[in-house]
Amino acid sequence: METNGSIKSMLLYLQQFGVYGLLALGLTLVVLRRLYPQGVWREGPLRLAFWSMNGGLVLMIALSLLPIGLMQTWASIEHGLWYARSAEFLQQPIMEALRWLRTIGDTVFLIGVGALAYFVIGLITGWSYQKDDTIHDVPVNSIAKKQPV
Repeated sequence: METNGSIKSMLLYLQQFGVYGLLALGLTLVVLRRLYPQGVWREGPLRLAFWSMNGGLVLMIALSLLPIGLMQTWASIEHGLWYARSAEFLQQPIMEALRWLRTIGDTVFLIGVGALAYFVIGLITGWSYQKDDTIHDVPVNSIAKKQPV
């Protein structure tokens, strides 16, 4: 029996964004830190970007890809792969509704992309840096020194 395409696409989304996408975003932030080292970053947009992108991915999978994949798997077991991939099966109202539910996850994901773009533009224009009065640096002379024994 062949594994259906929806389960494979769900695993591909998890793998591609979960591993490579977050790794690429982390590398991007490291490079941006080296390019724009002059201040303390505001973390709000980055926090929103992180949670929105991950939450959007979870919503895409939970609301659309996983249910469609499980329904196709069941149809493939019961009636054969030809039926699970047929227009008769895929054009059922429940399948169309599940495909439309994916837009909820897509929208949440795009909010995260927008927050990240806002942050990167803010690095160039200056609004992604904390103001001087909100920086809480520890004075160097307050750090405990090693006492001789």
